[in-house]
Amino acid sequence: MEIKICGIKKIKEINIINNFDLTYAGFIFSHSKRKISLEMGKVLIEKLRRDILPVGVFVNEDISFILKAVKICKLKVIQLHGDETTDYIEKLKNNLEIKGIKIWKVIHVKNEINIDEIKKYNMVHGILFETFKTGSYGGTGETFNWDLIKDITVNQKKILAGGINSENINSAINISKANVIDVNSGVETNLIKDKEKIKLLFKNIK
Repeated sequence: MEIKICGIKKIKEINIINNFDLTYAGFIFSHSKRKISLEMGKVLIEKLRRDILPVGVFVNEDISFILKAVKICKLKVIQLHGDETTDYIEKLKNNLEIKGIKIWKVIHVKNEINIDEIKKYNMVHGILFETFKTGSYGGTGETFNWDLIKDITVNQKKILAGGINSENINSAINISKANVIDVNSGVETNLIKDKEKIKLLFKNIK
């Protein structure tokens, strides 16, 4: 099981997450209470443990901005969290100068899953399922009915996000059958990553 901790914005949070067995760390470069600048992203990622892959989170940004972020921050994964179309993603892929950069696309889940919507994103490396909420592109801290995705098989990584914490992480893993679990507010206290909550999260994973 791969774990991603998202919404990193301070060096003291880097110092905390570097102590844990996570695969990805997420940095938000679009509108969010956890948004950081590219300059801060560069500083934080330089202090990130080298085996943890930095993920840049973007919402409907200009492709030129994402390309700049990849170059400055040395991102390994681009997470598209908005309304990015297949044409947009193809253009982004064609303009990536650095090989090996992965792209994940979010699917916001309401009451059902549109399989055709997922299939059209066959050019990305990961499909991230997160709770739909009107007027929001993510970071709601709310879960959705994980049964909706348990039987969905994708050729890419299957990633689950939204409202996951130390209490429900095993249900999240077992029900969703995801390859990656993405946590954010569930391991925070007052918007800062909480070492004890992260420790409990990993302790509770069975």
